[in-house]
Amino acid sequence: MEKLLDLLKLFLEKHLIPAVVSAAIALLITAYTPQETMLYMHLGQSLYILFLFCLTFAVVKFIIWMTKVIIKKINEAIDNKQEKENELEKLWDIIDDLSISEKRMITQFLNTKNTPVRGNGQPWRNSYLYISSELEFLIDSTSVPRMDDVKNTENNAQQKYGYNVDLYPDIMYKLKEHYYNLLRYSYKKYGRISHFKMEEETNG
Repeated sequence: MEKLLDLLKLFLEKHLIPAVVSAAIALLITAYTPQETMLYMHLGQSLYILFLFCLTFAVVKFIIWMTKVIIKKINEAIDNKQEKENELEKLWDIIDDLSISEKRMITQFLNTKNTPVRGNGQPWRNSYLYISSELEFLIDSTSVPRMDDVKNTENNAQQKYGYNVDLYPDIMYKLKEHYYNLLRYSYKKYGRISHFKMEEETNG
């Protein structure tokens, strides 16, 4: 009996409010339950109250748990949004220093859902896309086989000028996924990818 009382005391210390609420609801339901109810007659009053208490206690604890989960998710969303805004501010500082053409290139990736653009592997002869060292950290690149029409043109150049262009593969360029999502968020929310809109910089 003493151990049972100790367990009851420990239970109430940890779950006092849910237990009180559950007991009150169980007693209230019992008071309005007709004694002719099959479950009431089968269990008897004491077990019926205990059954309702356990059932109500489980529901109350579930509601408390769900409330904590929702509050945690809301707080995480607020923290993540603040982190995103802080990172975006740093990214704007970097993009502010890029040229207008580089900013237009970034905007092109955003407008085309980050569709890769084919570029030449030779940085000093890139007639398709120029990637500066300032822009490079934003860009993801993948080597691909050379296009036939480009390869034929450069083979003619090889015969004419005597250098080996086949050593340089074509490269597909696109924004790194993380920066694409961050800049898409920036463009959607603020209508710009830096501290200034493109129109302001062009007119300025």
